Amino acid sequence: MNHEKMREHVHTGIDRQCASLTSDPYRVQRVLNKAHETPKTGGFVVKKKLSVGMVFAIVLILMTVTAVAAVLLSMRQIVDDYAVPMAQQSVGEIDYNPEEVSILVQLAQENGIVFSEHAMSNIAWAESHGEGYAKDEFIKLLAYTEFGEDISTWTLEQQKWFDDALVAMGIFPESQKAMPKDPEGEQELAVSRAVAHLTANYSIAGDIMDESQYQVGVQYINGDADGDYPGLYWSIDFQPKTITGGEYWVYLRDNGEILGQSVRLGLSADSSVGDVRDAYVRYYKKDYPAHVEWDQHVYQEFLATAKLVKPSNGRAYLCIIQTEYPDIPDDAISFDDAYAIAAADLGITDYRVFKKVLIATDTNPVWKFTMSRGEDDYSFEIDCITGEIRTKRLLDNLHRKWWMSIVLWEVSDEVDANWVDDSPSFG
Repeated sequence: MNHEKMREHVHTGIDRQCASLTSDPYRVQRVLNKAHETPKTGGFVVKKKLSVGMVFAIVLILMTVTAVAAVLLSMRQIVDDYAVPMAQQSVGEIDYNPEEVSILVQLAQENGIVFSEHAMSNIAWAESHGEGYAKDEFIKLLAYTEFGEDISTWTLEQQKWFDDALVAMGIFPESQKAMPKDPEGEQELAVSRAVAHLTANYSIAGDIMDESQYQVGVQYINGDADGDYPGLYWSIDFQPKTITGGEYWVYLRDNGEILGQSVRLGLSADSSVGDVRDAYVRYYKKDYPAHVEWDQHVYQEFLATAKLVKPSNGRAYLCIIQTEYPDIPDDAISFDDAYAIAAADLGITDYRVFKKVLIATDTNPVWKFTMSRGEDDYSFEIDCITGEIRTKRLLDNLHRKWWMSIVLWEVSDEVDANWVDDSPSFG
């Protein structure tokens, strides 16, 4: 933020708060006097003069500290007055630098804005590695604190404000969201038309307009900026609140013209084990962010559901049905203990862990997880009772299939060694 912008912001802040603030005039005067003093350090005289802008900033801080009542900045004010100007100072760079991230985090915390645990974990990780944070992702974290983490469920006005902020930051060349003339009425009409289209063309399990079964998301998109269709159009999506429900998207014009749809059917007896896995990933995505795997009971539910689908010769199915996810024994070592054993084996102290699960064996269950060292990923299977490393494997591209991270390596290796492709030949 340049000097003029800083002074303008300070004056604005003083004007906004003076009516309700009770400050100590003697304390303020001491600060003004101090600005002209010449401090001595080790016998040397050091000339030290504070700028006018900095004096006003300190005065504002003192007034705020001694105030009877203070006016907090809103999330939007922090984005508009701080996050956007900071981003504009480094247009072309993707990330805020670590110092800027620290300032924005402190601003949020001082104004009562609480990030999610997942967000703070990612911010802390970046800080510990001396890294910045993607500008668009950081203000998204800020917006999440007020609007929620599903952007399609934000109001059209909230979506447009956020999109305009990205344009001001230089992330987008032009706004990708628009505002209809009558947001509430036109949105209601667009949703009803989308529902009519879906019910006329698909057999939908349950009531798609029942809020206990489906969550409706609405976006009004400027397709000329970024979209599948040119011009302005509506994107209406229906997300199931049950694991077995399907997902539906409808794209339409203001006049009701249907531009297209996208459908992912719900689970049925004809689903594959891969379909089950995808359904669980979608359903639990908010409770379990990408770097955090499911709790043990979710794996148990997943296995029970997978056993209900049509048997197949797929390698994923053959591996999953030979796997069990037991409860964690009372005398088991913790996840953290298992990680420490693996980290010591790799000779590292700074690490990230992902894809973690407890799997039954003929003897003791094993903690299975993946740990990174530099550019390499290692898969470990560690006895949850003795702490013995049962398997350690440097992963290559052939051994990164989704099911390989949640079944025993001995099972996966055996299936791969004996598997015969029985799919029809079209040669």
